[in-house]
Amino acid sequence: MKKNKFLFVLLTMLSLSGFIMLSSCGKSDKDAVKNDKQTETKAGDNKTTDTKIVTDGKYACPMHPTQQADEKAKCPICKMNLVSKEDYNNQITKNRDGIIKKYENNKDIVNEVIMLPVIKSDECEEYITQSMKNDAGVVEYNVDLMKHNIAVYFDKTKTNKANIEKQISSAGFDANDVKANPEAVNKLPNDCK
Repeated sequence: MKKNKFLFVLLTMLSLSGFIMLSSCGKSDKDAVKNDKQTETKAGDNKTTDTKIVTDGKYACPMHPTQQADEKAKCPICKMNLVSKEDYNNQITKNRDGIIKKYENNKDIVNEVIMLPVIKSDECEEYITQSMKNDAGVVEYNVDLMKHNIAVYFDKTKTNKANIEKQISSAGFDANDVKANPEAVNKLPNDCK
């Protein structure tokens, strides 16, 4: 008797589970996407829908700085939370001040800020930082994606601003007034052209 009762309960549970699974399979993809967006919106403070991307917003993606909004949101490219541009700029300033302080007593280390007008994402940053490694005189650098520049700290006895601009140009990016090498530009991903 106990065995029959156990089997009855087990079969009932399996039947209910099957019914629930089958009924949920009938929902459309549109409903599933709607539910995912509602869940995502509830889980974070950021809006996931109807966010207007603007040219110069209060918030920006740290990986894709061209993606900006006037309210908290997620980057449409990488889905990261947009950060306050003010907070981002404060962090860049803090990093650069730390580097300056580190080398303030070394008169051979100088700092130059080089404009990078085409840099659009952290993917591009990787190509530029790789070019910095090709110059033995470069001791440290700090890329600011939002302001499209790189602060380069270098030993003036080993290199100079012109050499560094040439390195960046060879990587496929304009560096101040030095135009990018066209062959290198062709090898870059589309997001970096």
